[in-house]
Amino acid sequence: MNARERIYDLVEDEFNGTEYFLVNVKQAGTKYQVFIDSDDKISIDKCAEISRYLEKHLEEENLVPEKYTLEVSSPGMTNSLKHVRQYKKRVGEEFDIWMQDNQHHRGRLMDVKDNSIVIEKTKKKKKKVVSKEEIELSLEDIKKAVLIFSFK
Repeated sequence: MNARERIYDLVEDEFNGTEYFLVNVKQAGTKYQVFIDSDDKISIDKCAEISRYLEKHLEEENLVPEKYTLEVSSPGMTNSLKHVRQYKKRVGEEFDIWMQDNQHHRGRLMDVKDNSIVIEKTKKKKKKVVSKEEIELSLEDIKKAVLIFSFK
């Protein structure tokens, strides 16, 4: 087992049955980035706690070199959503969504089901809403889903 695989196992075990979940682990050489989230919000203290937990196990099990970098953080607002639980806490928000076939959708997230999401697409003409349409998108067909920021 390599360090990346072990990180997945350790975090999944630690978060089992809690509000927290693992979103992704990225590795570039000796740099490991661990993205965690929760059904509510994630604190810096929780990230630090998981970082210490991972460091202890990775070093004791000699899975990392003497010099390595481990970053534990929330996925941030600009990263694509990866987990169904991330969508659930973003109902009502606007998204840009790219599908595996490169089709693009922009709309408000209305509902999250087991294997799909429902978005409301609004068509405007001269800043007036002319129609609204709800479409259901399969989660496995989504390549990238990014939150649209609004500072209004």
